[in-house]
Amino acid sequence: MFSRMKTGTKVLAGFAVAIAVTAVVGVVGYRGISVLREHLTEVGKVRLPSVLGLEKMVAGQLEAAYGERGLINRRMMDAQTRSNQYQRVDDGLKRAEEGWKIYEPLPQTPEEAVMWKAFVPTWEDWKKQLAEVVRLSKEKDSLLAGGLKPEDPKLTALDDQTFEASKVTRAAMNTSAAKLVEIVNLNIKLGDEAVLDGESAASSSITFSLVAIGVGVVIMLALGVFLARSISRVLRTLTGEAKRLSDAAVAGKLETRGNPELVSLEFRPIVEGVNATLDAVIGPLMVSAE
Repeated sequence: MFSRMKTGTKVLAGFAVAIAVTAVVGVVGYRGISVLREHLTEVGKVRLPSVLGLEKMVAGQLEAAYGERGLINRRMMDAQTRSNQYQRVDDGLKRAEEGWKIYEPLPQTPEEAVMWKAFVPTWEDWKKQLAEVVRLSKEKDSLLAGGLKPEDPKLTALDDQTFEASKVTRAAMNTSAAKLVEIVNLNIKLGDEAVLDGESAASSSITFSLVAIGVGVVIMLALGVFLARSISRVLRTLTGEAKRLSDAAVAGKLETRGNPELVSLEFRPIVEGVNATLDAVIGPLMVSAE
């Protein structure tokens, strides 16, 4: 079927193949870039901020815990030191709150949402227990400021109560911290998976594009060779027919004509035109000769 096409149609078919290959490469490239952008967005705008926010919560919780331990330490009783510990608790809670505000609005996977829902009550319980330790510590400071001696039984009892409260706080912290670390690890895992998926998508797009380009080059080369041979064959045939007619005329074989069947349909008018010209010229000569 292709061999019966006109030369112009064959050329257009070649351009159509080139356009198709270009379109395929473009679509594959666009899809690859889109997928890669999705994974980059997942990593850069979801997972990294999530880890940042969660790590701020971890750091804030630890800082508040350090301040709490300073408050229950009976050797750290001067006013400035205790003021520093209260400030440390406040700074830790503030940092944790900043991390919370970074993380909470971000998208979560179903698994992550379940883990976060389980974590929130443990976090609130830890803050509640921490607040109780701070309250008892401030009550102790008030009694000392009122003139009560450190060795007073009332203060000793309050110290014991504060220490017991701190043990409850520590247990609550361990529970919430463990769940918090699980969420951090999940986000790190999801980020790693997004990176791998992005690399895989980019690699697949590059491979497919190279294959499409290679196939297109082969097809275009085959079309070029076919067109070149087809046109060369027609030119050889036309040249051969012209020489045959010329030789026949020299030999006096004036009735000899070109064979249109030797060329494709689009070139037959050339041979037929030559035949018509010969008929127009030689016909009257043969009549005169008769």
